[in-house]
Amino acid sequence: MRNYLVSITSTLAVALVMVSGSLSAYGGQDHGKNSDAQSTPVLYYSTGCPHCTTVLNYVDDTNAHVIKKDISFANNKREFRKTGSRKIPVLVVDGRVITGASNILSYFNSKTGALY
Repeated sequence: MRNYLVSITSTLAVALVMVSGSLSAYGGQDHGKNSDAQSTPVLYYSTGCPHCTTVLNYVDDTNAHVIKKDISFANNKREFRKTGSRKIPVLVVDGRVITGASNILSYFNSKTGALY
């Protein structure tokens, strides 16, 4: 039962992060996005982290469409903590929390087409 509650809590926290990230990315407005549209992935990182640098370089080199959030800023750090992860980098996409550079790069490499 405890694992189920943790899962629900984590899912709700991720949903809050996605909503606040999506709204802040568009100046706090919805702009008519429907629930079927994919949300923009949010990448949490730190400037001193070598694994984060690897992911950031990939994002920049491939022009992947993500919202980058440096957790050295208090508001970004609060959002990051809601993901439930204790390590960076973290990518949050469509309610899914992906941790670690290799997992994030695998996710990006598995995507072709619309967003990337």
